[in-house]
Amino acid sequence: MKTAVKSPESAVYRRGLGIFLTETPLAAAPKHFFRPLFPRNPHFPALRSVSLALSEASRRKQIPSSKLLAAKTVKPLKYVSDQDRSLMPDEINAQWAAKRIEGFAQEKDGKPFFLAVGFIRPHLPVYAPKKYFDMFPLGSVQVPVIKPGDDADCHYKDVYNSNQKGLRYFQLLKQSYPSTEAGLKAFTQAYLACVAFADDQVGVIVDAVDRSPFKSNTIIVFTSDHGFNIGPKDYLFKNAPWEESTRVPFIVRAPGVTKTGGIAEHPIALIDLYPTLAELCGLEGETRKNDQGRPLDGHSVRPFLTDPASMKWDGPAGAISMIFAGEDSKTGLSKEDLKDPMKQHWSLRTARWRYTRYNNGAEELDDHDADPHEWDNLAEVSEQAPAKADLKKQMLELIQPAKSEPDIPAVK
Repeated sequence: MKTAVKSPESAVYRRGLGIFLTETPLAAAPKHFFRPLFPRNPHFPALRSVSLALSEASRRKQIPSSKLLAAKTVKPLKYVSDQDRSLMPDEINAQWAAKRIEGFAQEKDGKPFFLAVGFIRPHLPVYAPKKYFDMFPLGSVQVPVIKPGDDADCHYKDVYNSNQKGLRYFQLLKQSYPSTEAGLKAFTQAYLACVAFADDQVGVIVDAVDRSPFKSNTIIVFTSDHGFNIGPKDYLFKNAPWEESTRVPFIVRAPGVTKTGGIAEHPIALIDLYPTLAELCGLEGETRKNDQGRPLDGHSVRPFLTDPASMKWDGPAGAISMIFAGEDSKTGLSKEDLKDPMKQHWSLRTARWRYTRYNNGAEELDDHDADPHEWDNLAEVSEQAPAKADLKKQMLELIQPAKSEPDIPAVK
């Protein structure tokens, strides 16, 4: 949220996704309570008070009462200007990490350290200090390329109802702005602002390493747990089997191993992170605590760090992603079904293809060589049947390497 809080009447919204701040005094309840999830449109009618917002949400049962936070327990974020404001959580995390690195440098025992630092942005809600919004003027923001009716040959809506967040958020965004493009521009601007803000916090930590004695012997990895769809296929959220949701940054600086600017094209997965760090750090030995454990999954990506152009390694040809089927599902899964990997939705990305298989048997096949936007589902094209069969085989081997495929309902 890029506006400043200037009066006691300014609002503080609290929800599981975070705190929302608005500058306009609260006046009347909007048609959709969750519109503050998006960058604020001044044309919205605003809520009358925080108490009303909370009680109204409870009355409509849009938020479970157990998750409501009483307004008196919410401490507003001070934001008068970029120069007079509270630090955001990500800034606090970055500064804490920088101080920890300085502290490590003062220690004389020479022990190695592992420091994991998490950032919230650009997770929803997409708000950041105003200067980051100013870096991306709304008039110059380019929205994702969207093909009208792109969702027509996809099967996501066959397995999820309209209350699923990505489907619902897209519809709310459309209703909240004069046009879909205007809404996507506002959201994209806010998303880019949050990315730039998070990038600065990463810089605080990298600068701390570079000022320390650890610059030449410390591995730095930057990654994320998911991507985000902003509009294509009428979807606005994570938790989708397509490229924008499943692709994440995986950036490694390993002194003596990596070279600046190298870009590897072979798909890898986050499960490869631990084996990579283990090899880079020279860690050897058993990875199982006892005989009840299982061999380590994942593979070291060192071959791609030393030679980004290489397409050879010990790992699989593709990266696997799973979409949990439990929330807002049309398939009526039991509690036991929710624990079954084969009852989830899966997507496999190779250098050329994306193959997606839903738990009702529906399939999607995208050829990234010819269709980088994943506009044309080729799953029913007979000429691509051999490729689809091979990708399905690869997927099943990654999901359940010791079992044959269970019965999955055929596509009707």
